[in-house]
Amino acid sequence: MYGNPSDSLSSGGLPDAFALLMRSIEDYAIIIMDKQGQILDWNSGAALIFGYAREEALGRNTAFLFIPEEIDKGLPQSEIETALSTGKGDGERFYARKDGTRFWGSGVMYPLLREDGTAIGLVKIVRDLSTLRDAREALLESETKYEFILENLKDHAIFLINAEGLIISWNKGTERVFGYKEEEVIGQPFSKIFTEEDVKAGIPGQELIIALTKGKAEDERWHLRKDGSRFWASGAVVPIKAEKQTGRFIKVLRDATERKRIEDADRMESMGRMAGGVAHDFNNLLTSILGYCELLSDTGSPEAAKREWLDEVLKAANRASALTRDLLAFTSKQVMVPGAVDINEIIRKMDGLFRMTLGEGIGFSTSLDPKLQKTHLDRNQFQQVLLNLTLNAKEAMPRGGEVSITTVHVDAGPGEAGTQGETSPYVSLVFKDSGKGMDAETTAHVFEPFFSTKPKTVGSVGLGLSTTYGIIQQSGGTIAVTSVPDSGTEFEIHLPVLREETLGNLGDTASGRESPPMAAGEAAGETILLVEDETGVRKLAAAVLRRSGYSIMEAADG
Repeated sequence: MYGNPSDSLSSGGLPDAFALLMRSIEDYAIIIMDKQGQILDWNSGAALIFGYAREEALGRNTAFLFIPEEIDKGLPQSEIETALSTGKGDGERFYARKDGTRFWGSGVMYPLLREDGTAIGLVKIVRDLSTLRDAREALLESETKYEFILENLKDHAIFLINAEGLIISWNKGTERVFGYKEEEVIGQPFSKIFTEEDVKAGIPGQELIIALTKGKAEDERWHLRKDGSRFWASGAVVPIKAEKQTGRFIKVLRDATERKRIEDADRMESMGRMAGGVAHDFNNLLTSILGYCELLSDTGSPEAAKREWLDEVLKAANRASALTRDLLAFTSKQVMVPGAVDINEIIRKMDGLFRMTLGEGIGFSTSLDPKLQKTHLDRNQFQQVLLNLTLNAKEAMPRGGEVSITTVHVDAGPGEAGTQGETSPYVSLVFKDSGKGMDAETTAHVFEPFFSTKPKTVGSVGLGLSTTYGIIQQSGGTIAVTSVPDSGTEFEIHLPVLREETLGNLGDTASGRESPPMAAGEAAGETILLVEDETGVRKLAAAVLRRSGYSIMEAADG
């Protein structure tokens, strides 16, 4: 049996309840160490996340869990010093596994304190943020079995709920977060910490159902403190799977208000840049259109000049239309006209455009799979995808470099994307450049609307890659990015292969042919009821249709 905590920690000097806790938690690495960083205890979650068995970790300094760059900076020791001096050390960074791989993890370290406030060691908790794995957490019900460590968590709320959704355990850390004392909440429904709108929507009950069916329910939302104030919390509900403890749950919450405030501020700043960029572009286009229209109204101008001015009006209008399509693309509201498309054919026809866009100093090559099958997408929008990636690559290689496009036909394994053992082949396209690359944090945001790596003074709207993402998603495909600083960037696109039954229903669209426009006067005698609430658009449509011989009845609404 374990004894009570003393002036110095050892793996045999902790309560038996704590030992049970250490064996039960698998989604979090919990590491107990002395004040010099020597590991005294190592739970099953640490073994799963880092790959080292308990026997391999005991007695070692925690520095071996950090990547070499962080070790060179003295981070392992500074984290300990910060936790001992301030009461907490935390942050997100890369950690090293036993097999040499790295993972992005969130770590927090607290000193373990005696009743007189003297630190006798430290606890470090690490969560793997690189993947969301199924919950396998098995915490025991009684607060006495985890209170020793939980009392040291300053900004975490951890409490137990029974099958009826009633609070049955409430520790001091939870009291600090919500403001309720234990006697005020025990036996109360845990829905009291949710906002009124979430309670009406049935969110508390849904959390328990999801936790039971999927093993864990995770979300971020607003919660209520005792004083009525709201705070943004990141939380999870996990069913307790310990023997004889079915039908009970543990809920973990962390106050994430400051992080949300920063994210919201960044989002508003991005929207401001976007609005400024779009307003600037549209202002230039409208100035051009209005100016040339004013010149065209001069009846004394020569016909040659009028034709030239009209061409400029059309060019400006087309640029405005393209900008509007970009705005619609990342909101997934653009109108798509899909057909059967041979991606290899598109790449071959765009070869000259690729080279012209990239300019001198940037090499361009392709490797196209001759067995590539057709896919179902909008030809023009896919060309836009390729041009967006090309422009992105050009900006990443101001001193020159190489760009390559590779296509491959992939036969997915049985059942991977289909049902009943069917195969689901797909088209893979890899767009690679040898440019300056991006770090992990930048890579994580490249598909976000308004995000741009350019200086703010450039006034970039930042819609290129978000537009690309929207088009691929609407086409039923996926796009992923891999980038390493100073080693280039690679975009990989997967698109489903066009099925035979779909091909048979596409008609002329499948072969890329469009129906010829109806000649003027061809529809003489036929009548169309035209309904459009925008007067300018309605008049234009009516004029075009009358020119084709239709009799038009106009209406502004239904």
